[in-house]
Amino acid sequence: MAPYQYQGLNAEQSEIRLVNLLPGKFKDSIEVEILHAKFSPGSDTASPPDKPHYEALSYVWGPEDNPERIKVRGLIARWRPFRKDRVSTPQDYSRNNGSELLYAPQTHSGVLYVRQNLSTALRYLRQPADNRILWIDAISINQKDVQERNKQVGRMGEIYSQAARVVFWLGPESEDSPLAMQTIDILAGDLTDEFVVDPTKPRYRTKDSQCEKLAANPILWGTQAEFIGAWLAIRRLFKRLWFSRLWVYQECQLATNGIFIVGNDRISLSWFIRFGLWFSQISANIARGTESQTLVGDIF
Repeated sequence: MAPYQYQGLNAEQSEIRLVNLLPGKFKDSIEVEILHAKFSPGSDTASPPDKPHYEALSYVWGPEDNPERIKVRGLIARWRPFRKDRVSTPQDYSRNNGSELLYAPQTHSGVLYVRQNLSTALRYLRQPADNRILWIDAISINQKDVQERNKQVGRMGEIYSQAARVVFWLGPESEDSPLAMQTIDILAGDLTDEFVVDPTKPRYRTKDSQCEKLAANPILWGTQAEFIGAWLAIRRLFKRLWFSRLWVYQECQLATNGIFIVGNDRISLSWFIRFGLWFSQISANIARGTESQTLVGDIF
């Protein structure tokens, strides 16, 4: 099959491209549709086609070697308002949050090659029976069109802030990543909402919580096996390449709703930030204590 040929974006409509990830099993070949959507950022009162419902993917591109081929279904799709009184055969419509996808009778099928980290992410994000609408820079932007690429990269802040949810893909599961995610989830639950808003406010929901005990006696992290394994797992998680990206902080700041995914494990953005605030404070306390630093420095 020939390489997919991108169709130009309509500048007057401020179009962006969205990726309709078609359903399938984990090992099935990846198949997508590329949608053109009118996009009017900064307006909470915009009509549905001006604010299409999509998730934005935050991920690491990764190495270029051994890319995977994905199939782009041969239809051009655009969003427009849904009207029950409109009859449109032979065109096919798909409802999505008050708007509809218009499939024009054109064929532009082809293949795209994506890097391994993205193809792995798509397999984990793909649903067995339902479509999933995503904005993915490597696919949503024609990377060979320098002018388009520069313009669309300049809009990424708007695209992430207008997304229904930002999906933070940290990578596939490792031997101890479930332990890291479980520990983060448990400890984040010990922390108060007030602490997230103002770190000087009371931190802990209940007296003598796990978080409070560990903060009061950080030597526990380096001397008790139940804690050593968990904190080593967390350290390895935070050393993943995603955390080295320059855009990480901005994408987290822009997201109105988000979820971190490692393999099949998930934690909400708000929970992850809650843990991160506490963890950064406690790590600083450890660095100031010579005895604690000697015992647990390698863990952090």
